[in-house]
This record gives sequence, structure tokens and C-alpha cells, in this order.
Amino acid sequence: MKREIEIDCTIALAFDDSPTINEYLAKIAWHWYHGPGGGGLIIQDKLVRIMPENPEGAIILSMENDSQDIYFLRDMASKIIEIMNGEKWLTPVLVVHPRLEYRFRNLLHKAGHEGVITPEEIEKLKYDAEAEKIWAKSPLFWWPRELLARAIYKDKGWI
Repeated sequence: MKREIEIDCTIALAFDDSPTINEYLAKIAWHWYHGPGGGGLIIQDKLVRIMPENPEGAIILSMENDSQDIYFLRDMASKIIEIMNGEKWLTPVLVVHPRLEYRFRNLLHKAGHEGVITPEEIEKLKYDAEAEKIWAKSPLFWWPRELLARAIYKDKGWI
């Protein structure tokens, strides 16, 4: 994987309680964090627990993902933006499930972080039939919830 720009940090968030998807996200985050020019790491504690090693120097967020709450992503982004601004980090690599990427990327853009990079590898992620939450199991359940969340985020001016 060729990197053409310098990145400041990697952001990695878990996807509901899906072990299969979260293991994959943890591997991608590990790769970007330890790659050339990887910068800092902001990571949800659920992913730290399944990484190959403890990511030294990482900023670990222990905010529990209440995925019933469509405001969770906004709340998590607010904490991350505060950290990024404090560290003077501008260009993050965003390691999240591709179905969350639109809202998260736009929350970062709205806060002035325009240079968001999304690894191509996350596009391979789909849904997990074994996931606890029904909306994580299939697009049939995911998209109505996601479209409602996007409409609310846009209406409130968050994205």
C-alpha cells in the first residue's frame, strides 16, 4: 500500500458487537498505525482488546457504543475532534465500517478536517449475520436506520 501524503493519526471505531468485523478493523488500524508515517492512534477500547499487541502511545476511548442511539457517532466524533485539535492533527486515516464512513467523514469535514483518508480495505466489509444488533446483520435492516440518522444529522447541521 503506497502512501502519498503524510497522515497525522489513525482513528478506529468498533462496529456494534461484531467480532468478525471488529477483528478486521483492528488489523487495518494496526497496519496503518505501524506503517510509515502512521502518526498517532485514536482507538475505541473494544478494538484494542483484539489487536495483536497493545498499541503503545495510543489514545484509547472507552466510550461504550450504544448503537441504539443514533447520536453515538456524533458524540464519539466530538471527542475525537477535540483530541485531534489538541494534538494539532489534521489528516486522519478513518478505520470504521464503510456504512458509518459517510456520517463520520462529514462530521470531521464540518470540524475542518478535510484530508480524511479511508483505506480501500474497509470496502470489503459488509454485514455480519452473527452480529447482535439486527441492523448489523443485513442491508435490509441497516439502510432505513442509516438514512434516518443522516437526515437527522443534516437537519441539525452536524453534517
